Parts: sequence; structure tokens; C-alpha cells
Amino acid sequence: MFTLGVCMSFQIYILGIIIAICGNFLISISLNIQKYTHIRQSQRGTRPYYTSRLWWCGILLMGLGEMGNFAAYGFAPASLIAPLGCVSVIGNAIISVVFLKETLRASDVLGGALALTGTYLLVTFAPHSAPHVTANMVERCLISWQFLIYFFVEVVLFCLLLYLYKCRNVKHIVIVMLLVALLASVTVISVKAVSGMLTETVRGSHLQLTYPVFYIMFIVMVASCSNYIPNNLKSKIIATMTDHHESPLLNVALHYEPTLLAVIENGPVKAHA
Repeated sequence: MFTLGVCMSFQIYILGIIIAICGNFLISISLNIQKYTHIRQSQRGTRPYYTSRLWWCGILLMGLGEMGNFAAYGFAPASLIAPLGCVSVIGNAIISVVFLKETLRASDVLGGALALTGTYLLVTFAPHSAPHVTANMVERCLISWQFLIYFFVEVVLFCLLLYLYKCRNVKHIVIVMLLVALLASVTVISVKAVSGMLTETVRGSHLQLTYPVFYIMFIVMVASCSNYIPNNLKSKIIATMTDHHESPLLNVALHYEPTLLAVIENGPVKAHA
């Protein structure tokens, strides 16, 4: 019985990885479609990019990819799903070379190889099981000192960067990427919480929808995903990217910090498991 349980847990773990890989590949296709639209509209100099049907097709694909990531968080740890976003780096490099006719450099090949190696090591040696995400566990994590310190530092850093971006007119792409990454970390924790609680409810182990924390995290998830600020900043990043080799910078910013957040939260999760 124990062996059967371990086997089922491993299968669920692999399912989460496969869903995350497929979702991130769709996102890489979406990014290239949006970038192509930006380039085409800027060359024509006619209508804004958001009036193009092709651009909205890219947005739709991104939505499908993010839905895949949302589902994956219910099957595997956030510390594993978040860095699997490097799949979009590899997919973006391949698609941009084949369809956008961009130049593939030796540094891109080396970076892609290192990303694949890191992903392989992460998938192979990361814990193959994660504690079940319940409402009680989420509540304990939210009031743990590790999370409170992290969240305080994040709020201070976000306000500082937003001040530089809005008031000091510092439009450097690193500033924009860090702003998006800080918001993405909030999205990751809310998505993991909502997805995990929904998974527990579907499994029938315990109804999680009766807890207020579920609806709080759901509102945070929707607000952070649909907020004008991150979407506008992402559009600015895509519009200013000139090479596919800049995409790894974007993906590092978007995926490293959520991974750090997941590692920080692992302390209180294991302590209460």
C-alpha cells in the first residue's frame, strides 16, 4: 500500500511538470506573436498594437499557458514549477530564430544549455512530494516571520522602484523587469494557495471553500493577474526587446524571485507539516 501511494504521488508530480512545460511553451509562442505584432505595427506606423487580431491571439495563448501553470501548481511544489519557466527561454530562442529570423549567438546556445542542465537537475533532485495545501496551512504561512519579513522587504523595494519609474522617469528595462517580478511573486503565492486548496477540495479530503482565506487569496490572484500595472509593464518590455537574447533576462526576473519566495515559505510549511 505504501509503494502504491508513493507511485501515485510520483505520477502526480510528473503530471505537474508536464503541464508546466506545455504551459510555458505556449507562453513562449505568445511572446513571439506579440513581439512580431509590435514590430509590424511600428514599421507600418498606423494603428496601435492592441488593435491587431494577431496580438490578441498571442494574449489568448498566454492565457492558456498561464492556465496550465495554474493547474501545475496544484500537482507540484511552487519551488519547482516557477523555475520551469526557463522552458519559455528555450522555446523563445528557437521560435525567434526560425520565424523572426533573429541571429543565434554562441552565448545564446551556452545559456540555453545551462538552463536545460539546471532544469534537469532541479526536476531530478527536487523533493518529489509536497505538503497538501490547506486553508489552515496557508493561514499559518501568511503570519510566519519568514513571510512577513520577505513581504515587508518586497513592499519597500516595489515602492522605491515605482518611485524611480514614475517620479524620476527612470525607464531602464531592468527597473521595469524588477517591478514585474515583484508583482509576479505575489501572483505565484496566491495561485499556489488557490490551486492547492481547489485540489484538496476536488480530492474530497476536506472542503476548503468555506474558509475566508481562500477568497482572500482568490481576490489577490485575480487582482495581481489582471492588474493594469503588470500588464502595461510587460507590454513595454516586449515592445523594447530587440533580440531574443534579452528574453532570458525577463525570464530570470519573472521566475527567480517567485522561486526564492517558495523556498522562504518552505520553512513554515515543513515546520507545521
